[in-house]
Order: sequence, then structure tokens, then C-alpha cells
Amino acid sequence: MKKSRISSWCQVNSDCEGPTCLNDNAFEVCEHFIPQGDEFFLRISRYDDYLAEVVKKEGYKPGDTLKLIAPFLRAYDVTNEKFNQFSKKDIKLAPGAYDTFKYIFSKALPFFAVSASYQQFAYAVYEKLGMKPELIKERVFCTKLDLDKYKLGEAEKRTLQKIREEIIYLPVIEIPKRENEELSDEAKRAVPLNKGGKGVVSRLDEIFWQELQQMECRIMLKEIDPVGGKAKAEAVLKSLEITQKEPANVIYIGDSITDAEALRFVKESGGLAV
Repeated sequence: MKKSRISSWCQVNSDCEGPTCLNDNAFEVCEHFIPQGDEFFLRISRYDDYLAEVVKKEGYKPGDTLKLIAPFLRAYDVTNEKFNQFSKKDIKLAPGAYDTFKYIFSKALPFFAVSASYQQFAYAVYEKLGMKPELIKERVFCTKLDLDKYKLGEAEKRTLQKIREEIIYLPVIEIPKRENEELSDEAKRAVPLNKGGKGVVSRLDEIFWQELQQMECRIMLKEIDPVGGKAKAEAVLKSLEITQKEPANVIYIGDSITDAEALRFVKESGGLAV
């Protein structure tokens, strides 16, 4: 009876990177496959924060970094197989994660992952934790990425590689700590004169929303849809369609801005937001 009462009362929805594992998979993938990929990822990630938090760009959501870096992964010949193998290689589970999931599965508590992580990594994490393969496909909401689908010509790959080289020498955008605070001097500082002396944000806007839009890789920016922001709240609703429970029955665990809307939705619905 105790097992029945627990499993009938609630379901657990959780982010992957942070609560479940200690990896930053997108960063690690860039660092491994792209020259100076750590510096490249840092700059794109801060630009992502700027678009999502400061200007609140229409149609843009927290976590869309994973969309912006994808063409560059393809430019350096990252394939699905390479990505899969790398993602399985060094999964760092959070302390206590294995025992926690053993408990969740033993009590038959419905569990759903709601993660901006690329599918290759998110699936590998929950496979390691003992989740059944058929449940992984149904209950792990994450960013779908099929790199083999996108074919880029050699000339375009070289262009993207040159853009990558330019980006790593841009100053890192410092996000204002208070609302209505201006960008830092570094963010405003001009980039090389051959690019017209534009500020960092202006130059990145130009790269992603003008130059890449004229290239074959524009389809990647259009089709890849990271699970962050509003999409995480929508994933919670989809999970409730499967379990036929109410939002008040949800325990949601998250740790970043990508979880904010899901946490807010669960809390306002009477569930438990952690």
C-alpha cells in the first residue's frame, strides 16, 4: 500500500545537467572537437545570455546556445557517431544520483527528464542510470540533433572555421547584474577594423542573423530547437498527458535560467519546485 500511495501521488521531472550529472556537455563537445572550443563556447554562451536575459529577443529562449554552436560542430566534421561515442565516454553523475534513481525506479515513481542537453548525451546519462530504453525515448525531453542530416560544402566549412577564429578573439560579454544597467565597456569595445569597428554584440548579431542566414547552415538554426525556457514548461505538460496527473502532483528539480519557466509553472500550480 505504501508503494501504491507514493507512486499514485506524484511524478518527478528534473533537469539533467546539474541535478543529475556534473557535465556541461555542449561545452565539453566544443572543447573536444573545435580548436580553442572552450573560448568559443564561452563567448557564444554569454551572447545567448544577453539575447535571452537582457534584450529578450523575440523567438529566442534560454539554452539556444545549442542551436548557435551546431553549424560549427558540423564545420569540424562532427558526426552522430563521433558525438555518441564522446557523450558516453565520461559521464560524471552528481553525488547520490545513482541511489536516488534506484529509489525512484524501485518505487515506480514516474520520472521525466526535461533537459536542454543534446539527445546523444541525455540518453546516455539515463541509460547509465538504468532507465529502460523504451522509457528513455518517451520520457527524456531534450534537444534533438541529427548532425548527419546536414551536408555542408567545403567552402562553407572553411568560412565557418574563419568565423570561429574571429569569435574567439572577441571580448567576452559581461551581463549586467541589475535591470536597466548598461553593457560593460568590453561588450561595447570595437572589434577589428576590417569588420567595420562594430561592437561585440553588433558583430555577433551580424554573424548569426545575417551572414549565417545566407549560408546552407541556416537550416540548422531554423530546425534545431533546444528544450529551454517555455519549452521546458511545455514538456511538463506533455509528461502530464502521459501520467494523467495534475500539475500539483509534479516535483520539478532545476538549476538554471532554462528551468525558470517550468519551476514557476509548477510552483504556481501547487506542485513542488526545487
